[in-house]
Amino acid sequence: MNIPNLPTDNLYKFLALTGLFLMVASFGYKEYRNHEYNIQKTEIKVEEKILEFKIENKKTMVEHSRKLRDFEVDILKPKNGDKSIEDLQKQIEKFINSYKIEIEEAELDWYYNDAGKLLMNSELAEVYKKRTDKLNWILNLSMLIGFFSMISGFYFWYIKLQRHQDLILLNEYKISELKINQAKNK
Repeated sequence: MNIPNLPTDNLYKFLALTGLFLMVASFGYKEYRNHEYNIQKTEIKVEEKILEFKIENKKTMVEHSRKLRDFEVDILKPKNGDKSIEDLQKQIEKFINSYKIEIEEAELDWYYNDAGKLLMNSELAEVYKKRTDKLNWILNLSMLIGFFSMISGFYFWYIKLQRHQDLILLNEYKISELKINQAKNK
């Protein structure tokens, strides 16, 4: 497969084509990065919603467990001073207190685990946003440099070279026309 040669026979064409390439490449990469950022931002928002739902669900579960525990303690209180019921009630309270500690530890684990993930995701989004903003600034500058390079390259190419070459070609055409007319008249 033959790759066509770029018209880089002079500096101005090279400058123009380089500017065009720089502008198009910067714009394309900027759009690609912004698209990637938007996808990541959407994924993080979805994950945040899921984690918020999990946190609320776990809070509700713990609250229901506490209400159940308090209800069980109220039911098991001795009503008529029976010693065996009081002993049984103390054992049950001991079990419920250990259950309470386990629930509170689990609550803290769940909450801090999910809240940590939520915080980490939002921090990752901020870091990625800062990097994307910085890169967008650089790419905007690159597009601007490419635009001015392209405009100046095409301008100088036309003013300093192409206009003169067009005049030369026009003069050569007129000369050849004159020669043809002179040859016809003879």
